[in-house]
Amino acid sequence: MDRGTSAEELGRLKDFGYRPTQSTYNALVQVFLKADRLDTAYLVHREMSDSGFHMDGRTLGCFAYSLCKSGKWREALALIESEEFLPDTVLYTKMIAGLCEASLFDEAMEFLDRMRSNSCIPNVVTYNVLLSGCLRKRQLGRCKRIINMMIPEGCYPGHQIFVSLVHAFCNLRDYSYAYKLLKKMVKCGYRPGYVVYNVLLGGLCGNEELPGPDVLELAENTYNEMVDAGVVLNKVNVANFARCLCGAGKFEKAHCIIREMMSKGFIPDCSTYSKVISFLCDASKVDKAFTLFEEMKSNGVVPDVYTYTILIDSFCKAGLIEQACRWFDEMVRDGCAPNVVTYTALIHAHLKMKLTYWPRHVAGYRKVIEGFNRDFIISLGLLDDMGASNSVPLVSVYNVLIDNFVKAGRLEVALDLHEEIRSSLVSLAGYKTVYASLIESLSLAGKVDKAFELYADLIKQGGIPKLSTFVDLIRGLVKVHKWDEVLQLSDCLCQMNIVLVKDEGTAVKG
Repeated sequence: MDRGTSAEELGRLKDFGYRPTQSTYNALVQVFLKADRLDTAYLVHREMSDSGFHMDGRTLGCFAYSLCKSGKWREALALIESEEFLPDTVLYTKMIAGLCEASLFDEAMEFLDRMRSNSCIPNVVTYNVLLSGCLRKRQLGRCKRIINMMIPEGCYPGHQIFVSLVHAFCNLRDYSYAYKLLKKMVKCGYRPGYVVYNVLLGGLCGNEELPGPDVLELAENTYNEMVDAGVVLNKVNVANFARCLCGAGKFEKAHCIIREMMSKGFIPDCSTYSKVISFLCDASKVDKAFTLFEEMKSNGVVPDVYTYTILIDSFCKAGLIEQACRWFDEMVRDGCAPNVVTYTALIHAHLKMKLTYWPRHVAGYRKVIEGFNRDFIISLGLLDDMGASNSVPLVSVYNVLIDNFVKAGRLEVALDLHEEIRSSLVSLAGYKTVYASLIESLSLAGKVDKAFELYADLIKQGGIPKLSTFVDLIRGLVKVHKWDEVLQLSDCLCQMNIVLVKDEGTAVKG
């Protein structure tokens, strides 16, 4: 029955001479309180008092809670006094809950002192209500004070409250207190489990920046206690903890974590292995990364393109190109399509060692794949290298090749590659910088006719040359003493409208 119907029904009964009982009034007051109709509840209470009735303890508690929730705690005390009710622990707890809802934490703490002065002893419910209220409103300093008050009195926070407190203090980065809470849980008779251990270790090791020595020590202590308790880390925390250990130079321990977790029933997936391998490679521990990779395969976990690319890139940077190439062949053989990062790493490594055959081979390899039909590709046995979606961006690979050959002074090779890719370009997106680089190099080499050919082609394709491109062309003309053309181009440039192209520097638009 809703509040309107209740009031109407009461009025109708009174018209027939019915006199409401104490129970009727109590029920009606509670209905209006639940509906947040404090004014109407007051009117019913006044009529109830005029009829010589008092509220029962439950109704009075609800009324006091609603008043405190609205910040009217003085009215609540006056109401209790008018009802001639001696406040007890239950009633004070209700009022404290209301004050916490209203974020009146100073008043809530004062009510705790008021309880004691009236010989009412706060119980575990009182403390948990106050603690939960402060926790919900992130009053963590007050939470510490309440915990220090309640535990010595034999009143312990609930298990879930402990977990929430650990999480809250980790978010605040007060890791030492979060760890203390773990110890307090044990003293209070609780057994920390999977959730709270992972919450704490996730807080200690889950930030982007690496933890300091003190925080890492807390993480290691937590991990050791967790292992002793037979609890396992989740896969995110395995990777994060290993990263932190690698960052501190504790590579052996990082390597052992996966094995230790596996002995506890944890089954690492490719993502977990890849992250740890990545951390080892970032720390230049390619030997340990190699060992972990082999262990990964022996455990039946299939590497993906991310795993292979991490290893190939790291081994290329370490000068171990032969092993990187073996992994490239292995991933292609196993049907794992290389991506542009994979190709780029190998191309850069070979060109750095002046081994130009492999990059040229890759370029031709890609041209065959792009230029022939699927049946012919299958007959060549190259389909596995491509993958089902032809995932390697052709332009990106050629950009890397051309850039490296230009820097090496191999302009003829760079131009040949440009001719290969130019025929398959749909748009200049991602390729305009190659035009600028080639024009600059050709101009510096005095090959201005070829430079102007590329400039004309760029314009034809709808590209907007940078101002620096015109400067390069003028320098090229000066180099070959074509002064008339220098003057013509300079005059033309002066008559153009110079605009700034966002993210591309200065450009010229006619």
